[in-house]
Amino acid sequence: MALIPLKIPAGMFRNGTEYEASGRWRDGNLVRWLGTSLRPIGGWVERLASATTDAPRGMHTWLESNGSRWIALGTHDELKVVTSGGVSYEITPGNLTSGYEDAQILTGYGYGLYGDGFYGTQRLDVSNPVSATTWTLDNFGDTLVACSDADGVAYQWNGNVTDGAEIITNGNFDTYTDWTFGAGWTINTNSSPSYAAYVPSNVSTHTYLEQSGLSLVDGQRYRVKFAVRGMSAGNTMSVDVGHSFGAAGEEKFLDIDVFNNFPNTLVQQEFTFTATDTNANCSIRFKANQTGGNDYWVDSVSLKAMPMAQAISNAPTGNLGIIVTEERFLFCLGAGGDPRTIDWSDQESITSWTPTSTNQAGSQVLQTSGKIMGAQRGRGQMLILTDIDMHRMTYVGAPFIYSTERVGTNCGLVARKAVATSDAGTFWMGQKSFFLYNGSSVQELDCEVKDYVFGDINRSQISKCWATTVGQHSEIWWFYCSSGSNEIDRYVSFDYRQGYWTTGDLSRTCGVDRGVFRHPIMATSGGAIYDHEFGLDFEGATAFAETGPFSIGAGDSIARITKLIPDEITQGDVTATFKTRLHPNGSETSHGPFDMANPTSVRFSGRQARMRVEAARPADWRVGVMRVDATQGGRR
Repeated sequence: MALIPLKIPAGMFRNGTEYEASGRWRDGNLVRWLGTSLRPIGGWVERLASATTDAPRGMHTWLESNGSRWIALGTHDELKVVTSGGVSYEITPGNLTSGYEDAQILTGYGYGLYGDGFYGTQRLDVSNPVSATTWTLDNFGDTLVACSDADGVAYQWNGNVTDGAEIITNGNFDTYTDWTFGAGWTINTNSSPSYAAYVPSNVSTHTYLEQSGLSLVDGQRYRVKFAVRGMSAGNTMSVDVGHSFGAAGEEKFLDIDVFNNFPNTLVQQEFTFTATDTNANCSIRFKANQTGGNDYWVDSVSLKAMPMAQAISNAPTGNLGIIVTEERFLFCLGAGGDPRTIDWSDQESITSWTPTSTNQAGSQVLQTSGKIMGAQRGRGQMLILTDIDMHRMTYVGAPFIYSTERVGTNCGLVARKAVATSDAGTFWMGQKSFFLYNGSSVQELDCEVKDYVFGDINRSQISKCWATTVGQHSEIWWFYCSSGSNEIDRYVSFDYRQGYWTTGDLSRTCGVDRGVFRHPIMATSGGAIYDHEFGLDFEGATAFAETGPFSIGAGDSIARITKLIPDEITQGDVTATFKTRLHPNGSETSHGPFDMANPTSVRFSGRQARMRVEAARPADWRVGVMRVDATQGGRR
């Protein structure tokens, strides 16, 4: 009997061919190592099922001075905040310019040169791609500051989640029996209603209920609520809010149809809208779009201004992002629409932007041929990453405020969110490599899964890539879209203490490390929020690791394997499967899975074999050095 120990170093190797990964782990999912001991990562648990409507691409957590903890998330057209208890509030600015949920590569019909190239062949990218919209989010003390790269405005939110005062007069009708109260409501009908909220439908002309004289403000978001009953199936009631209905200058801020069959009970409805100009004589109108069938009732009408993020006074527009420095300046990146300009406010004041002799507001244009992609707070310095190089800005005080120095070239950031900072330095994904800034210089990381990651990444959706730290395990995680997916479905992680890489499948579109909250928090493309590194539930996904091929000697003889000696912390937590080949590119035969025993009886042969270790049950398992009983067979 010859026991061959499968002593495999930590991490995965996926460069080159499969046989080049001999003696290494080659594939896996949801695993990490402690020394050379293989283990699963922590699981996850849902915190909120639907925080946003679409995929969030930006998240921030912060603690207010009163002890309140918040999560902020931004999508291509929304800004939301969530309390620690899981209550979600929309604070989307009223005049927010909607961005793109997916990146747009404009190389189709109408782009490029007519007659250039052959029909049916791939065209060169001759237009500017439009990135998927991302948010940069930070806090200036208790105040959330935010910027969407599609909108370019720097916003602030002071923590208010309470709607404003009621704008509607006498919106509850249940105590009235006629229209004699005359509180702003009018009704257009040729029948006399017997109740204030009763609108008969059997008339020859459309019937509407209206209140005018409402004062609405340009750019403010509003919430309208009402209850309705009595509509017959297939008919509608239109609800309009605006001014000058049917006249010159008509403007409808809300114009929706309510569909359904509400025969017996009042059903609550709620909608939101943004006023697009200021007018003191706006109206809300409920109009029956039916000339027969059920009569209907309207009741409990409410119209209130919603809390929302407000544009920061005097701040530049056209920005690509924002960040608060350690010295408590607010940086606007790509300020004023110039992708190389950084403007900063006065110290301790995010509304003072004009440089004077008595403040420290200022501006700097980077000497680069690229464009600013993102920024990170480093130890005693601000790190500015462009798409081709890296710069650091150091606070020096008056009169220059900040000094600027280029610290890396040919190391551009591939996506605005694909960078994260830990105590070991700042890590980011480039076009074909990963980089580290260690506080003094930039270095390219030796990545043992580079071929796999960059060989199967969807370049058209690369702007969705993002990074986060998992500090408790000394890891940096990058999430990206594989070549067959338009949404994030994979990750690659780097353990910067032990120096190994792992890969796996997981769909998360943004997240933050633990700190304000006990566990790392991440969001899905559907807007659900999860606490990670929590328990061992992977929602049906399987944690596994698979080796590259191993063989006897130079692999010129067939190995006959009869036994496996398992090395687990708790026997039975994992199963083992072996896959054999006679030649590196030959057909593969699978054997197992085998439940662990002392020893485990297995029988298979081949010139080379791979081992797959897979979780058999939810457990915090460990796998050490497995050994196989192998004898040398013939050469054929």
